[in-house]
Amino acid sequence: MADREERYRAFISYSWQDKAWGRRLHSWLETYRLPAGVPGGASIAARLGRFFRDDDDMPAACDIGEVVRAALDQSDHLIVVCSPRSAISKWVEAEVQHFRRTGPSRKVFAVVIDGAPNATDPEAECFPPSLRAAGQANALGAMPIEPMGIDVRRDGRARTCARLAAGMLGTDFDDIWQRDRRRSERRQRIVIASLAMLALIFAGLATLAAYFGLQARTALLRFYAVHAGDQVNREGNLILAAKYALAGMRLSPGNSREYWGVLGAVMQQAGESSPPLMHEGQVWSAEFSPDGTRALTASYDGTAKLWDAARGVALATLQHDDAVLAAHFNTDGTRIITASLDGTAKLWDVADGRLRATLRGHEAEVLSARFSPEGLRVLTASNDQTARVWSAEDGRLIATLNGHEGEVLSADFSPDGRRIVTTSVDETARVWRADNGRFLFSLRGHRMEVVDAAFSPDGQQIVTASADMSARLWSTSQGRLIATLWGHEGEVLSVEFSPDGRNVITASSDATARTWRARDGRLVHVLRGHADQVSSATFSADGARIVTASNDGTAKVWRAADGRLSATLSGHVVVRDAAFSPDGHRVVTASWDNTAKIWSLSAPSEISIAGLRGGLAGAAFGNQGRQAMVIGQDGLARLISVSERRVIGTFGRGEVTAAVLNTDETQIVTAGGGDAILWDVARGVEHVRLIGHAGAITSVAYDPSGTLVVTASADGTAMVWRAVDGARLATLSGHNGALTSAAFSADGQRIVTAGADRTARIWRAANGQALVVLEGHQAI
Repeated sequence: MADREERYRAFISYSWQDKAWGRRLHSWLETYRLPAGVPGGASIAARLGRFFRDDDDMPAACDIGEVVRAALDQSDHLIVVCSPRSAISKWVEAEVQHFRRTGPSRKVFAVVIDGAPNATDPEAECFPPSLRAAGQANALGAMPIEPMGIDVRRDGRARTCARLAAGMLGTDFDDIWQRDRRRSERRQRIVIASLAMLALIFAGLATLAAYFGLQARTALLRFYAVHAGDQVNREGNLILAAKYALAGMRLSPGNSREYWGVLGAVMQQAGESSPPLMHEGQVWSAEFSPDGTRALTASYDGTAKLWDAARGVALATLQHDDAVLAAHFNTDGTRIITASLDGTAKLWDVADGRLRATLRGHEAEVLSARFSPEGLRVLTASNDQTARVWSAEDGRLIATLNGHEGEVLSADFSPDGRRIVTTSVDETARVWRADNGRFLFSLRGHRMEVVDAAFSPDGQQIVTASADMSARLWSTSQGRLIATLWGHEGEVLSVEFSPDGRNVITASSDATARTWRARDGRLVHVLRGHADQVSSATFSADGARIVTASNDGTAKVWRAADGRLSATLSGHVVVRDAAFSPDGHRVVTASWDNTAKIWSLSAPSEISIAGLRGGLAGAAFGNQGRQAMVIGQDGLARLISVSERRVIGTFGRGEVTAAVLNTDETQIVTAGGGDAILWDVARGVEHVRLIGHAGAITSVAYDPSGTLVVTASADGTAMVWRAVDGARLATLSGHNGALTSAAFSADGQRIVTAGADRTARIWRAANGQALVVLEGHQAI
């Protein structure tokens, strides 16, 4: 038998569709520490040991089956992740059969994540056939197993790990669980004591800082100021520049003027167009009024505020007794509804901010509140496990939606106002009649809490979002499941249909948003670029753009058609919510830095030669003067028709720093990062990619005939390429540093390059032969 170090504590078997749960369980168990004093003494290690999971631990091998069999043979136990998917998986069944056949004394544990064990409904059954056989005393190969398994939906992480540890170690679960709880309590006491000690240490440091701090403070202020400026002027990192500036301002408010220039540059480059909308607590939601003239924010400071969207001036403050989590306008923009942790919702008049009615009746916090499409009713969702329908005229209760077995996290009307969908921590969504609150049907299938739901514009579909890392599409006729949207690697936090109902957008804690086809759930685009959780994603009114809000401190605007990034709105700490104005030209963001902000977006369809909108990084005419290239600060190159005074093509993926038209204006070459790309102008598509440089490309140019391209790079070389097919013809090497530019002579016979080594060099274009070195420049 293999040594202990070569064995696994358990083999984790699961369907590929449940790989996220397999990965999660693997992480839980390998990081779980046994509490002190567990029976077994010193022979039991602090951790449970190694666990085999095939997509992590399986090496490259020509016989995958043999690798799995070897791992099963080297495992002391088998853990089966049970769901309706694993119940019908031939691979899970084969792994269970092999383990039971070769290890009659080893235990099998079933961890239920979905479905039901030994169910009468075959579609709900979560045990593979070999596990169901264990319940038959005389079945061939029957082995010890917990017949009902461990239900992670009920037990949660801590109890699941404790139950598995007890089973694998052959000790009492209650003993491990009670020791675990006592350990947690001790940790809490240690943390509290540590915080108290840190408070004393910081108090001492503050005293020292007051004594020795003048010189250090001056040096630190200089550090922040210099680095903030460098990030704007040289590095282009707007978020880091803003962080340096804000840190300096907090350290010395009296010297805040030193940072105004940096923050102004950050705001200008990001498109912020009005003063921050200030609260005294985290801002949780923000939206524009239907006519776009006003903005509405909800904050943890116990208020919602109404703002003039053009000037950023507060028009009214709407007061609650606790945090306000949501605030919304009605359809015509004359009323506002607010939802608060104080257990109430409130109706307000927009004209004068007057309170019209307080909606009382919930027995716990109100998490959301919305108007019906016609504006005559209000729908609230609460932690008291109910949703309620109220009159928007006088606040009278119309119906109470009872039936959920956990907190109701969201509630919304259908577009025609006839139905309601609610979501809950009880892992279901429910559909109700809106006029009398009668329950119609449940949407079941998610394995964790359902956090959001939305109707399609035609009311024929519902999409739900869940912490189980999936979204699901349902028919509203009878609640039939249409498709499950798998792909996110974290909780799905919000969902929304596009205005035309063809697509769905999901936002996730995995730092991405994704678009899906609504008719069958096929993945369309993955919006990558955020560095942290994406809390919300929403379409513009025309469906052409998407805005995402993220914990990385930014909101990002994307083109819905191709998923390309068009703008990054930097300057917040954590962005909780973002929404478009009705015309799609502005975005309002809500942040946990106690502010909301309004941003102005460029509108490519409105660009004209006389007045280009948005910041530009470069512009040039084509040789024939019929077209011009402009490079935006959003990293896109735009081709403009001079006669039509409009944009006729957009090129790049948010990284373009240089772009040039060829002689007959039929082809474009763009450069960004280490890539150069040749584009077909007529079709607007990529023709060929020029691959070879090891550093960023600093310039690109065509020869007079348009048949050759030269690229200069920070890697110290220039390269000559054939424009028709992208073939590399020559590499111009000899500079002792990065190249800053390269260009052809008027007759196309020669190339001149300039470099950071203070030399210029002339080369023969046909074969890359070096001809002349021009030295002695102070800088090139």
